[in-house]
Amino acid sequence: MDIQPVSLTAYNFFLPLVAIITLCLAVIVALDCAWRVEKRLKTFMKLATAALFILLAKKILEITGFQESDFFKNFFQYLDIAVSLFLLASMVEMYKIIRSLDNENPKAPK
Repeated sequence: MDIQPVSLTAYNFFLPLVAIITLCLAVIVALDCAWRVEKRLKTFMKLATAALFILLAKKILEITGFQESDFFKNFFQYLDIAVSLFLLASMVEMYKIIRSLDNENPKAPK
């Protein structure tokens, strides 16, 4: 059995690191926005921030090499589904806010 040396190429380490740094900045900005807004817009920001945070956690797990095991391959698929659901919920909330502001919906934003 031959042992293959592990090489850290730009693809394996530095490019995901750029994504991690960018996602960290996005989470910080999103949390700052969620802190400053009120009512339904706060709900939108919290859902969007949760999606960003899950995506950040997934990227960190990927760069540490957890994607090699079968358990984590399935776990990563569940994380993708969670990100998608949080983003969808945040977009639905924003849609409701916009409809309320355009007076297409008789209910005022809560």
